[in-house]
Amino acid sequence: MIAAAEKSSVETILKEISDVVSSIDDEQRVMDDLVRLTTTLLGVGTCSLVLIETDGVEMRIRAGFGLSPEVIANFRQRVGDGITGFVAKSGKPLLIEDVETHPMFQRKNRSRYSTKSLLSVPLIHRQRTIGVLNVNNRNDGGVFTRSDEMLLSVLANFMVITIEKAQMREKLHEQEKYEAELRVAREIQEHILPGAIPVRPKWHLAARNVPARSVAGDFYDVIPLDDSHTCVVLGDVCGKGLPAALYMVRVLSYYRVVAQVRRTAPEIMSFVNDLLAAEWSERTFVTAAACVLDHNTGKATFCSAGHPAPYHLCERTGKVEPVAVEHSLPLGIQAGITFEPFELNTQPGDQFVLYTDGVTEAKNGREEMYCETRLRDTMKGHHGTAQALLDRIVHSVEEFSGLTLQADDVTLVVIKRD
Repeated sequence: MIAAAEKSSVETILKEISDVVSSIDDEQRVMDDLVRLTTTLLGVGTCSLVLIETDGVEMRIRAGFGLSPEVIANFRQRVGDGITGFVAKSGKPLLIEDVETHPMFQRKNRSRYSTKSLLSVPLIHRQRTIGVLNVNNRNDGGVFTRSDEMLLSVLANFMVITIEKAQMREKLHEQEKYEAELRVAREIQEHILPGAIPVRPKWHLAARNVPARSVAGDFYDVIPLDDSHTCVVLGDVCGKGLPAALYMVRVLSYYRVVAQVRRTAPEIMSFVNDLLAAEWSERTFVTAAACVLDHNTGKATFCSAGHPAPYHLCERTGKVEPVAVEHSLPLGIQAGITFEPFELNTQPGDQFVLYTDGVTEAKNGREEMYCETRLRDTMKGHHGTAQALLDRIVHSVEEFSGLTLQADDVTLVVIKRD
């Protein structure tokens, strides 16, 4: 039985422990305080909180009391090895009254270790052992009891609550940071992408960016070159989130500036590529497709920088085929690249679809991709406006995906010859 005075002391310390867990947001400080209070409550000389690393193999001391800084910093043990490793692997408490006679205790250096008795309990989080709480040597010289084991197990539960709370707080912080970045990235994307598509002689155009939850670096633009020519560009920056959105702004700005001094698709692509290559890093490259439309002749000239070829719907034959454009390296990887143009003399009613891989790589609940075949099938038989074809494709992708969240933006530009 616990004496009244002793019981009062225990209750006081337990309340203090509860207050520590609930009031302090610093995970390390909480663990340090709990280890210190554990030594007081159990009346022991040393206590250590050992956690299993994310690899599930190695263990390290995260908080200790009565141990030298050197021991805390250098302790490494594999799950299954030694006393702590045994408890971590078995998930069961271990009480050793006399380490001198216990076969599991391996004294490595008698001058550094003075353990006489010890008690170790596992930290269990959702049926999984995440660490071990150890105490050594009662201050009164006695041996540990089953009551001590029960009390240490209660303290271990406080440790688990602390760790879980810290992890939840960290996840919440990261989620809030991620959501804030997404809002900024989406605002950047909305402001930089064109609003109304300009009306161009002999051509009708429609464009749309359907944002995914994770903002991508998709972009498109319709840039007048002169009274007789218009450049249509669409592309995809490597990466997602705020970095991709910021880089997309730079890429699209380059296109808009270069289009003021260059008039052909190969020249525009080469100039933008050289600007980006001067800033190259292994995480920044862009796939893009460009098309220059001639208002007088109805000719369309295409270039590709590692981007999926646009699809051509021929009004006369009804066939849907990829534009036979030659693919070059993505933009920004190597300066001095030449881009081979592919010229097509279009006929009234012909339509072209430029798209990013968010269209063809959209998935349904069975992890099937929308793919190029479905895109071609959706285009077949269409004789309406560019806007109607764009709406038709977007509806088809959404119907195919169902409730599956998009992993990437769906971005399209549809061009129709009058």
